[in-house]
Amino acid sequence: MRAGLLADLIFGENAELRNLINQFNFLILNPKGKITGFNHLMLRNFGKGDQLLMNQNFFVVFAPEDGNADLAIKMKSVLKGNPEPIVFSLPDQHLNFRGVALPVMAEGESADHLLILCREEKIELREEDALNYFWAEASEFLNHTGISTGSSESESDMKKPRILLIEDQKGLVVKIFNRLLKSGKENVVLAPGADAALLMAGEFKPHAVISSYEPIGNISGNEIREKMKDLTGCSTILVSSEGGEIRIEDGWLDIHVKNQAESVAKILDLINQIYLDDNLN
Repeated sequence: MRAGLLADLIFGENAELRNLINQFNFLILNPKGKITGFNHLMLRNFGKGDQLLMNQNFFVVFAPEDGNADLAIKMKSVLKGNPEPIVFSLPDQHLNFRGVALPVMAEGESADHLLILCREEKIELREEDALNYFWAEASEFLNHTGISTGSSESESDMKKPRILLIEDQKGLVVKIFNRLLKSGKENVVLAPGADAALLMAGEFKPHAVISSYEPIGNISGNEIREKMKDLTGCSTILVSSEGGEIRIEDGWLDIHVKNQAESVAKILDLINQIYLDDNLN
């Protein structure tokens, strides 16, 4: 889809669509989740200036720091050509958005752009409630699907998704997932570096790979992602840490979580929901 997509929509011949753009909050995302267009209503609700909205990652701007599996799953579905109802929020503005994400298809089976039309509603939350609001939304979604967000060992062992961890130069992956590694679970394996991970992947057949941006060896995290995709077809999630936060990113999804005791369990919940279910069913 050409760069003038937003202008085409606003000044095009479809009067109904023009009216929707004037009545609803409107966003355009590219396939990597970057915001490439918006209308005046969305900018007004955003309240921080267009330079802080344009070309930003949708999940960084709107998604909660503790993640939202429901939203991430739906947005990936839209990329495959399926319109989806979505809910997201601006916690700083105490606003909730409800609407629909629509794929813009040109050629091929994947969307060239995503269009989001939504209405805003005010959120009335106490400060302590706001801290847990988004993770509660994700947990509610998981519970509705019959998947518990608790720490039940018997439930987590039923599917046994295979996760390949790659050791990095700063020891970040081992530090974050130390408790998981000490559990001795056979479905979680640590590779001593990027080259070893590629050798191990053929036999281990991981459902997901977790690495930092600087794994041990001569291959970067981004290169590992491409090689693993070609070799096994699985997703590679890159983790990093800054201040009191852990960031997980896969090229589309970009989520920040607090670096605290329950963070690893929440990260694993997201990995199971977003990356593994289709491969395990």
